[in-house]
Amino acid sequence: MNTQLTIGEAAKTVGLPVKTIRYYESIQLLHPTVRAENNYRLYSREDLMRLSLIKQGRALGLSLHEVKQLVDEGLGGSCQDFKASMLLKLPTYIQTAAERIAELRRFERELKTLQKNLIALHLQKPTEKVTEKDCCEVLEQMDVTLTEGGGIHGAQKG
Repeated sequence: MNTQLTIGEAAKTVGLPVKTIRYYESIQLLHPTVRAENNYRLYSREDLMRLSLIKQGRALGLSLHEVKQLVDEGLGGSCQDFKASMLLKLPTYIQTAAERIAELRRFERELKTLQKNLIALHLQKPTEKVTEKDCCEVLEQMDVTLTEGGGIHGAQKG
């Protein structure tokens, strides 16, 4: 394998869109240091390892700040140190995943409640246009169900 890849080749190799790689560069998660004669960035084996680790961190649901720490630890030390660090962090990651799962289950219940309520809803103004919230019982029902439950993003009553 060529040790210096263009951004397109690097993207294909690690399975990330070019746009994502550029974004990671813009937020200083990635710093390709080599440039070709045409001034294109070239990505080394270490850059590819960094991109793979960034991708894995994002797959774990980590914030970009957490990913940066993961990458710095992962590429800055030994495999033994990295393993120990991951074992310390995994309980927190697992707890976060459990919380997200619980949130998604609540959201699923809200959607099922909305579905049940819409099936039972007898429209008072079935031919009115949906231009204002007050004229459409469907929008009202959605607002009541998703506002009280919080929706997927945890919206709070206003």
